[in-house]
Amino acid sequence: MTLLWVDGSGWNSQNDLRIHESQDQIQVIVVIAQRKSVSSTRAMKTSGMSKKRVEDVLYVSPKMQLLFDLVKKHLPEWDEEKLRKNADEAWKLVFEVADQDDKPRINELFERGEYNTPPEEEVKRIDAPTDTQRILFTADFHMGGHRSSLQGFYETIEEENPGAVVIAGDLARPSRAGTQLTAIRKIVGKRPCAVALGNHDFWTGNVMGKNYHLMENVIDDFWTGPCRDNDLVLLDRQNALWGDVAIVGGYGHFDLGLAWPNLILDGEPVGEDIYLKGDGWNDFNYIPQCAEFLKVNARDQAAGVAKRLDQAIADKKRILVAMHTCPWSELNGHPRTGSYSDIFTGYSGNSKVGKEIKKRASNIEFLMCGHTHFAVKERKIHGIPSLNVGADYGVFRGVIYDTSKKTIKWVGETAF
Repeated sequence: MTLLWVDGSGWNSQNDLRIHESQDQIQVIVVIAQRKSVSSTRAMKTSGMSKKRVEDVLYVSPKMQLLFDLVKKHLPEWDEEKLRKNADEAWKLVFEVADQDDKPRINELFERGEYNTPPEEEVKRIDAPTDTQRILFTADFHMGGHRSSLQGFYETIEEENPGAVVIAGDLARPSRAGTQLTAIRKIVGKRPCAVALGNHDFWTGNVMGKNYHLMENVIDDFWTGPCRDNDLVLLDRQNALWGDVAIVGGYGHFDLGLAWPNLILDGEPVGEDIYLKGDGWNDFNYIPQCAEFLKVNARDQAAGVAKRLDQAIADKKRILVAMHTCPWSELNGHPRTGSYSDIFTGYSGNSKVGKEIKKRASNIEFLMCGHTHFAVKERKIHGIPSLNVGADYGVFRGVIYDTSKKTIKWVGETAF
């Protein structure tokens, strides 16, 4: 059996899996999104290898390699078969017995460093204009990763000089909230700024444990304080009230309600059981009990958005909505390809949030979202001018909405 270390940053096509056969040994090089291990079944379908040959290869991600090492050290009575069938239990046990020598490696894996956050002395504060008529909306910074779009954000603030800023999610992992939000505040200067959270912002992983399967607890423990300390409005908790405008928003999560209807892959219909496995979608690795509490969290997200919309209506404000995930399938932007990635549309948004927004559509002036990394040009949905900014890893995109003229200007890297 060949033991392979599998790592990388994106597994999207057959070109990412390359097979080399030499004599009696097979080498498989797999590039995997966010260090997630790939099942032998998916590898077989992608590569065209026979099932027998694929089963001869053991795939090991850095996360599993760490687990193997810790089990060998602390749980020598566990054999490989037991480990593979009971990985979740193994993680719990090794975290209980891990010693000081283990912790640096554990933390390095689960809490990746702040690769692209500028040092504090290098972040310039840009003076803000006095009005909030021109509002920059963007999303998906992925700060702390190797392809953050923070530089593009900084350049856009300098060039466009917006009056206020809204960032709709995927800011940073919870453990890095304070550092990253401080960097955002220094870049936006004195401008009013609001943030919504995204799926990456709930990636507490297994290290932190506790009761973070409920997203409300992650918000309370990791994001509320740093937002308050940096004078940022956390849209998952309250509306941003700027003059006669209310910014209403939040994460949104996903409920599988925006999945492609009647999706068939490899001749078989894709049912809820396939979506809940989360194969290839890292939320199921890093959001604790993601599958088990998917419906609970989706319901709570929809209820929170509805409550904040009703408050803005009661305040008689002009309402601009900033969601991370898509409220409607029209904003997904992901092309249907007939490949495995088509299942990702199931994780694109929350149909329950969409229904709550639709009920109040006559009160809403503008809506934007992000999350899918596919830009969708503005169009009217249920009478609301709506778009997806389509920001991506290392790709800054956004729009400036002029509240006085009700116009939209795209900024950042060209999408259309």
